[in-house]
This record gives sequence, structure tokens and C-alpha cells, in this order.
Amino acid sequence: MTEKSPQLDTEMLMKIFYHYRDLSVAIISVFGEHRSGKSFLLNLLGQYILKNQENLKSRPPEVKTLYTYTECQVEIKKDESSIWFDQNAKLKKIFHWKGGTEPDTTGIHMTSKPFMLKDEKGQDVAVFLMDTQGSFDKRMTAGDCSTIFALSTLLSSVQIYNLPSGLIRENDLQHVGVFASQAKDATKSKENEGSAPSTKLPGLMFLVRNWQMEDYDPGSEGGMKYLSKVMEADQTENIDVRKKIMESFANVKCHLLPHPGKKVTRQKGSKDSKLKVSDIDEDFLEALDDLAKCLFSNKNLVVKQLNGESCSAEVLMGLAMEFDKKVKNGELPKVQTIMQITQKIGFLKKIEDIESECVAAMELKAGEKYILEEILQQCYKDCSARALQQYDALKVPEKDDNLKLRTSLVNHLRSKHAELQQTNNTRKVQENNKIIEKGEVAGNVYLKEMEKIACGKYLEDVTTARAEAETKAHEAFKTSTSDCNQDLVKECGQDLHNAIQIKHGEFEKLNKDRLEAIRQNLQTKVAEYRMEYVVKMDKEIEKTKTMDDLKAAHQRNFKSLMVRFNKSVFGEYLQCQEEELQSLMDGMFECFHKYERKRESQQAEEEKKLKTEEEKNLLVTKRKQLATKYSEAFQHLKQRYVDVGTLEAIHKKAECLQLLEYSNFQKGLTFIKNFSQDPSELKKEIQQMFEQAKTRNAENKKRVERSLDVFYAELSSDYLREMNQASGEASEETLDKLHKKIVSSVTAKLKSKVPFTSIRENAIETCEKNLKKKRKDVKAAGVTYKGVFKRAALGATTGGLSGGLFGPVGALFGGAVGAVGGAFSGTEGPVNVSVDILKWPSIRRLQSLNL
Repeated sequence: MTEKSPQLDTEMLMKIFYHYRDLSVAIISVFGEHRSGKSFLLNLLGQYILKNQENLKSRPPEVKTLYTYTECQVEIKKDESSIWFDQNAKLKKIFHWKGGTEPDTTGIHMTSKPFMLKDEKGQDVAVFLMDTQGSFDKRMTAGDCSTIFALSTLLSSVQIYNLPSGLIRENDLQHVGVFASQAKDATKSKENEGSAPSTKLPGLMFLVRNWQMEDYDPGSEGGMKYLSKVMEADQTENIDVRKKIMESFANVKCHLLPHPGKKVTRQKGSKDSKLKVSDIDEDFLEALDDLAKCLFSNKNLVVKQLNGESCSAEVLMGLAMEFDKKVKNGELPKVQTIMQITQKIGFLKKIEDIESECVAAMELKAGEKYILEEILQQCYKDCSARALQQYDALKVPEKDDNLKLRTSLVNHLRSKHAELQQTNNTRKVQENNKIIEKGEVAGNVYLKEMEKIACGKYLEDVTTARAEAETKAHEAFKTSTSDCNQDLVKECGQDLHNAIQIKHGEFEKLNKDRLEAIRQNLQTKVAEYRMEYVVKMDKEIEKTKTMDDLKAAHQRNFKSLMVRFNKSVFGEYLQCQEEELQSLMDGMFECFHKYERKRESQQAEEEKKLKTEEEKNLLVTKRKQLATKYSEAFQHLKQRYVDVGTLEAIHKKAECLQLLEYSNFQKGLTFIKNFSQDPSELKKEIQQMFEQAKTRNAENKKRVERSLDVFYAELSSDYLREMNQASGEASEETLDKLHKKIVSSVTAKLKSKVPFTSIRENAIETCEKNLKKKRKDVKAAGVTYKGVFKRAALGATTGGLSGGLFGPVGALFGGAVGAVGGAFSGTEGPVNVSVDILKWPSIRRLQSLNL
């Protein structure tokens, strides 16, 4: 080899392709170790095509050198007669070959004219044969081998990997995996740098030479069975290599070819060879015939494709020129030595240790409970500064990577800090909810204390009792929150006040109902005694003749009824009792004055009026009963939230029923048919009760939303944890798919779990907004070092296996290519984007909510 840069003879390639630029093209390339019979094999394949080619020409095509490292030119003499499988026929001399240990072919050679065949549709196909320089000879570097494989693969429709050892060895698979990674990287366009290639490499055929095992018969059928067995593996590394090969090529096949015989190996070369078909072993010829049919028959002929479409010679020429431009501009992937890779791996391990130490310090500071954000932020600043100081003290293997690696360390620490922040915020929400719940419990203490003071009766002096109950509630709250963060306890002071206010409102309602019950009881008694007074005075009127007698009867009945009324009222003295007593007195005096004015002539009218008053009282009592009945429609919603529309519907229905019953009751009265009681008082009481129901429903809604706040926080933590785990081995496109999958799954779960329209829509919007923000945070954080280290380690192992067979050059090449292909090429295998969110703590919390 010379020190010259590799050159692609694009002018020669244009001359070859020019007359066939509109035809579909098939190029059969053979690649493999030097001195393994590649050129000899291509001559036999050319002889097969010439025999079976339609419109057979009188001479085989010449060979032109397309890709060289030196200035050698190869030109084969022309031969005219050829009969395939004819025992007396001489072999065609298309590609130059020779025996011995020294390499022969240099660069890449291709027939100057195509063999014209037809595909299964009957369309013409220009078929070219391509020979390549043997890999891993002493004149080639690892980069040279990679370049030859990449270019021959780019141009070919089928790449034959020639294996002379009689087996497919593990290091052979390792080499193919490495070469495939380099070829895919080398053929990527600038627009697609950093992402996986959009198309696969052409078909690959393992051609196992010198096959002598009895397990499988020579040929394609035995080869595919053997390949199926070879592709089975137990070790993770070996499984990954096989998976990479299957994913890199459009298809992978295998063909078993026996040894051609001793007479072939003793030949000095094609120039002086007089080798005949009869000199070749029959088993070899039969297996070769099978191989040729697999390559060139109408149904098996594979044309060059690009993006799933047949590729013409003109398009192929453009691809070759683009590759040549990359070679000249030095844009091919860089190949590193195993020492360089080892140093880089060690450096990455040190960075990972620095990062792990910093993360451990931050996690220790964060602890298990919520801490102030300022403390966590200061810890992050201190740990980051210490980590960067340790990093700057390291010796960077490659200065070009220094800024990138340092920035990645900063981003990863920032990402971990964001994760800890989110966890701390979740703890804060949980602590807040815990304190709020303690405040609600303190509110219950307040209510119990008020009930204790009231002893189940109406409490007229609420102010004194309220002060005492509030003191008890504050003491209970302080005791129950003693183990909580006191800064948060102070912030939740208003929540405690609100909880006490709510319970005070419940007590006021209860106290009001008790007062109303007392009033109704007193009013009933007043009505009874007034009626009794009327009855007695009616009798007295019949007996008395004078006004003095009537007055005396009044005084007697009045005194008797007042004594009885006072005895019937039990319990402590209340203001309402005084009011009803006065009402009774006023009523009796009013009746007496009526008796004075109208006496006998108006007795019937007075009785009628008294009856009317009784029905009025009954109507008032009915109104109170209907108001109580309306309130019963909301009893089942005391601890439960419903949508506003549902609440309105319950209100409308209950209001309509009670007003209707009130109207029907009024129609059934006898003495007040001309008295139209205004239903506005009933409507007013119903409206007050409805406002209380709305207030209680709003509090229930807040309780549901507080439960969802914890879910939002835990969901963000689960999302960050899932995305951080996936980001180590996934591309941004894959992470975007994973993000959409998670958002879709969470939305579906919210739709099925949250039955309230307004809360459900708000919850979906909140989740989408939070997850979108977290997706940006994950994208800003970049690729984790654990993923980089894992890819680099896989590449180094691959290189070590490669070097085991081919010495220092193979080891340097294999390790270098593996590390670059794995750690820094940006390629990756398919990543599973499925995710089971049912296992997330946040989703389990959502499912446990009783909504």
C-alpha cells in the first residue's frame, strides 16, 4: 500500500454506466479476506452467465479498476468459447487471479460491460460483477477495509461475504456487524447526521467456502439451515450482534460451497492457467450451479434499490460520486485504536463516578421529607461546583470532546436536580394536603366542642362558645401538626381558618334549625291556647249579660291560660319564648276586644276569623315542612361532588315539587280561600338552602382537586423517571413517540376515572401541559452517560474479538469501529415505545380515588 489517499475513478464509472443509465442495474459484489478465492469465484459466475445469457455475445466483458490505493491497472485477455459445466471447457478469464500467499486484487474492480439478463417481469437488467481487495492484509488499515466494504455495499445489489474457513465463526459475525455500522454511517447524508439511516443495506450472503461438514448439504438449502443454527445465541453480546446484522441488511442468506479440488489450489494464476472444468470437483460445480441460479435466475435476480424503488445506473452513479466526495473531504467516520477507546472508556467511567457522587450527595440532602427549596437549590450549586472542579482536574483524552462532555455533565446534574425538585414538590403537596386534612380534623374538633357546649339544644350565646371552641381547635391543630414542616404549617393558617368557618356554618345551620323547632312548638302552643281561650269565651258570652261579667270571664281565662303556658315551656329562658308569650297575650287581648265590640252579633264572624288564623298558622307550618323536605334532596351530596348542571337540576326539581305541594295545600284550606299566601318566603328559604348546597359542593370539588394535585405531582415524577430511563438508549424521535404514548394513556385513564366534565377536562389539560414541560426538560438534559458507556463497552468487546484472529491491526480496527459505531455514531436499534402506566404510583393513586 502507498500513502496516497484512496481514489474512485468516477470518469471510468460514468463511461461504464453511460449506455445503461436508464436500465435497472444489478451488481454482485464479493468481499472477504485476502487469498480466499474471490476472483476465481467471480470468473466461474461470469462463465455461468455467459452460458445462460440471452443474446449471447462472442466475448466476455473486460474488467476495469474503479477504486484503487495504488496506480495498478488490471486487464484480462479475451477468450471466445465457453460452455458451462462442459468437462472439456476452459475457464473464462474475466478477473485476474493467482495462487500463493501474496495478495493479488487491489482496490475494487468491476466488469466494463454488463451481462444483459431479464427479471421475472421480462424487463432487461444490466448485471455487473464486482471484485474487491482482500480484507486484513498487511497493506491495509482498518479504515481501508471499512471504506472498501462501504463503497462496494453502496454500489451492489447483493454483497457476498466470502468465508474461506469452512464455517461461520463468531468473529466473522463480529466483523460483519462492525462493517455494517461503518457502512451505514458512511452512507448517511449530512441532513440525517445523528440519526439512524432511513434505509437498509442491500442483501447479504454468507458464502462458506471449503465446506466439508456432514451436518448440512452444500448449496442454498443447507446454507439457510446452517445460518438458522448460527443465528442462535445465549450471550447478550452475541445476541446483539446477530440482531444488528438482521436489522442492517435487507435480507441475510447463506450458501455452502465445498472445496474446488487440489488442482485448483496448485495453479499459479489466471495468466498462465490452463484449468478446465474437469479439473474442478463435481461437488463444487453442483453447489456453484445452485449459487448461480440463486443469483441470476429470473425469479431470484435482485436489482439495486434505493428507498424501496429500483435504481437505475444514473442514480447509482450519483451515489458513487457522493461517496467519493466524502472520501476526498475526509468525511468518513473516524476509526480509533483500541488504546484510544480504552482511555475514553476509562475517562467516561471517571465522569460517571463524579456524577454518581454528586447525585448521592443531593439525594442525601433531599432526604425522605420535604425541605425548603432554598436548601435544595444551595445543595445543587455546591455539588455541581464540586463536580465540575473534579472534572476540570481530569486529563481529557481528546480535547475536542472536552466542552461536549463537560456540558453533558452539567446537563445531567441539572436534570437530576430537576427530578429531585419535582420529588420535593410532590412531598410539599403531600405535606400541604396532610396539614390541610389536619385543619379539617381541627374543624371537626371545633364543631364537636360547640355541640358539647350546646348539649344538643339551641344555643343563644354563640359568641362565648365560639371563642372557647376555636381555642380547642387551634390546640388540636398545633398538636397534630407538630411533626410537620412548620413553615408549611404557617402557610396553611388560612386553610385552618376556612375549615373552622365551614364547621361554624354547619353549627349555625343546626342551631337555626333548633331555634326554628322551638318556635314552631311555641307557635303551636300559642295557637292551641288562643283556640282554647276562644272556646271558653264563647261559652262565657252565652252566660254573661253585662260587660263587667265579660271582663271578669276574660281575666279568669287569661290568668289560667298564662299560668298553664308558662308551665308547659321547659328549659332555660329564651328570647323567643318571651316573643311567643307576648304573641299569646296580644292574641287573647285582641280576641277579647273583638268580643267587646261585637258581642253576639259578631260571634260567628269572630269564630271564622279565628279559624282563618289557625289555617294561616298551618300554612306557615307547612311552609317550614316543605323547606325541610327540599333540604333532604341534598342530603346524599354532603360529602360528594357533582357537576354544577346536576346540582342545578336537583334544585329545580326539588323547588318545583315543593312549590307545587305548597300551592295544592293552600287550595285545600277552607277559611282562607280569599287569602293568597305569597310563596316568596318559601322561595327565599329554598334559595338560601341551595346556596348552602352550592357552597358545600364547591368544598367537595376542592377536595377532589386536592387529590388530583397529588396525582399531578406523582405523574410528573413517574414521567421523568420513565423518560430518563429510556433516554439512555433512545433517539429523540423515539422519546417523542414514548411521550405521545404516555400522554394518550394518561388521557384515556382520566376519561375513564374522572366522571365530572369540568374537573376531567381541567385534569387532562393540566396533565398535557405538565408532561409537555417535562418533555422539554428531558430533551434539554441530553443522552445519559450510562447509555454512552454501555455502547462504548459493547464496541470495545467487539474489537477484542476481532483482534483475536487477525492480530494487532484487526484488534485496533474492530475495537475502534465498535466504540465509535456504538458510543458516538448516534445509531441505535429499535426501542420499544410501549409503556405500562398501570404500574405507576400516580396511576394507582388515581384508580384508588373515590370520585
